[in-house]
Amino acid sequence: MKRRFLVISILILIISLLILYISSCGGTGSACEDLLHRACDCLYPDNPTQREECHTKIDEEVASSPFTAEEDSKCQTYIDTCDCTAMKNGDKNACGDVLDSL
Repeated sequence: MKRRFLVISILILIISLLILYISSCGGTGSACEDLLHRACDCLYPDNPTQREECHTKIDEEVASSPFTAEEDSKCQTYIDTCDCTAMKNGDKNACGDVLDSL
């Protein structure tokens, strides 16, 4: 009986850890990817075809040439300031060079 309890407890622990791991893997990946995907949504809000093409282009480029840790760290500084308004205005202070990648 004690052994069965131990096995069940271990299984619950393993399942809990797997759920935690899977839930922490959300998002598109790097901060740079997040910003670029945000740019697609901002620049093509009324054109789903162009928006999807933009997302696909980003995914393909990142798959062939992922962002470095240094690039991602730089992008992270713009996550909170680079919104649609800043992107549409070309605000380099808020977005850095994010739009140059599109």
